[in-house]
Amino acid sequence: MKSKVFWIVELKIVEQNFDKIKLFMDDVFTAAINEEPNTLSNEWFISDDHKTCHMIDRFTDSEAVLNHLSIFAQKLNDRFDAYFELTRFVVYGNPNDEVKKAVAGFNPIYIPSFSGFEK
Repeated sequence: MKSKVFWIVELKIVEQNFDKIKLFMDDVFTAAINEEPNTLSNEWFISDDHKTCHMIDRFTDSEAVLNHLSIFAQKLNDRFDAYFELTRFVVYGNPNDEVKKAVAGFNPIYIPSFSGFEK
C-alpha cells in the first residue's frame, strides 16, 4: 500500500459544453485502460451547478504516475487546459522525487501515507 500514489484534483469548469467534456473523459478513460496498465482508477465528480469538478486518480506506484503524465501530455493536455482551470492539487502517498518534479508546476500539496488498509 505504501507505494501507491493518488491525487485529488479540484478544477473550475470553464467549458460549458458538456458533450465536449464527456468526450474528453471518454478519451481519458480509453488512454488509461489501453496504455496505462498501472493506473488503478480515474474518477470524475461534477457539482450540481456544473462549476466545479473533482478528479481522483489512483496509481500502483510512482512509475505508473510518470507513465500517466507522459500519455496525458501527449494526447490530452490541450483539451484539458481548454476545459478546466486547476484550483487545487493534492497528492497522497509517497511519490518519488521524479514525480514531485513532474507535478511541481501544479503547486501540489503533499500528504504522505501514515496508516491504513485496502481490500
